[in-house]
Amino acid sequence: RHAQLLLAGVLLALLVVLLATQGVQGLHAGVAWAETHADVAGIAFVLAYIGAALLMLPSSVLTLAAGFLFGLPLGIALVTVGSIGGAVSAFLVGRMLLREPLRRRFAHSARLLALDKATRREGLTIVLLARLSPVIPYNLLNYALSLTSVQFRDYFIGSLFGKLPVTAMYVYIGSLARNVSELISGASDSGPARWLVFGLGLAATLALTVLLTRWATAALREHLEEAGAGPTADPLNEPRTELAVVIPVLDDTPRLAALLERLRMPGAAPLELIVVSGRPDTALAGLCAQHACRYLELPANRGRRLHHGACVAEAPTLWFLHADAEPHEDSVAAIRQAQRRGIESGCFRFAFQGPSQWHKRLLAALVNLRVATGGIPYGDQGLFVRRELYFECGGFTHEPLFEEVNLVRQLRARRSFEMLSTPIRVATRRWERDGWWRRSLMNRWLALCHRCGVPPAELARRYQAPAARRRS
Repeated sequence: RHAQLLLAGVLLALLVVLLATQGVQGLHAGVAWAETHADVAGIAFVLAYIGAALLMLPSSVLTLAAGFLFGLPLGIALVTVGSIGGAVSAFLVGRMLLREPLRRRFAHSARLLALDKATRREGLTIVLLARLSPVIPYNLLNYALSLTSVQFRDYFIGSLFGKLPVTAMYVYIGSLARNVSELISGASDSGPARWLVFGLGLAATLALTVLLTRWATAALREHLEEAGAGPTADPLNEPRTELAVVIPVLDDTPRLAALLERLRMPGAAPLELIVVSGRPDTALAGLCAQHACRYLELPANRGRRLHHGACVAEAPTLWFLHADAEPHEDSVAAIRQAQRRGIESGCFRFAFQGPSQWHKRLLAALVNLRVATGGIPYGDQGLFVRRELYFECGGFTHEPLFEEVNLVRQLRARRSFEMLSTPIRVATRRWERDGWWRRSLMNRWLALCHRCGVPPAELARRYQAPAARRRS
């Protein structure tokens, strides 16, 4: 409980001993350089803080150094920028690059399971309490929270404000050490009144920090104990998940045949396969009969077909796939594993089909970064959701484009949505037809227009416009 205060005291004592021996002039030279080159010193400090967070190096020394070099107001500002930058960087690295290795490492951690469940209930509150409490160190907490389903917005806000009290305490101690060094070197003629003010300020800062950390620790433990008592605390005894795969099709029989073959993946049974065609197609009906699929016809847009498939499905979990998708062979196992951890809905990591090329990797990374930071994943990322939750959130809209947006927003609001690290390979036809960068920029422009209220029917017309011009 008092680990942070003890560490701060030890570091302050070591600094005072250093100042009392041979380091005063050298430290003052460093302070003078930082004051003369404030911009360069500030940028270097922030980058060093971010690097320390990524490498899980102790940040307390840097926080003390900020107070010593930059003083109280600027020191707090720089540490805040550096700490939130480091927290965000480590969070994104953990969520996008190291998620599966870290999960395997901590698969049986009861505390991590409880933290994951608690963040789904009260994401912002748990992040704020965890930052205020010394129970989980700052650098470890960055990566630990990346393994949970906490929303990026809650993580950012909780990290920003939760670090402020401890930051203020350490920076204050660092600035006090600077005043001690000035007194030792004779550079300051501070009177008793100024030292009284510093002493009272330090005592008030320490007292407030102790009270906050005690309260936060008790509240955090209460939340984690409550979460750990639930069914998610023991994921090994969860029943096997059954899936209903809903596939909307429109004149794409060859690609559907390839998808149905891919769905014969290890551990995939039992799967309830539902194909909804936009027009009568005898060849497609025959293909579905060969693969024991339920074949439906609904002459409507994709949103209506998806919703119709969900309505007739009987399995407890719905998985929506485009006919030209290439899901990974471990996709079903990944959904089951996510549901054992209490995840009720989600999508897969975006990847392009075909040979690996730099522009494909870059565009896919940008899509995954957008989704990881709270953006909307679209239907080509293989959305899955518990059946009851799908209907509670209203399901797919009957619009000709962006039919999944409202559903995903509702699922994210419930803090039960997660992008899995398992990839799903998306067809490149539209990008090859319209141009890689043009298609990507057009997608973002259409999404912005949709958010601004442009009717989906008009957006659908614009979406097909490049292909129509190319055919003409």
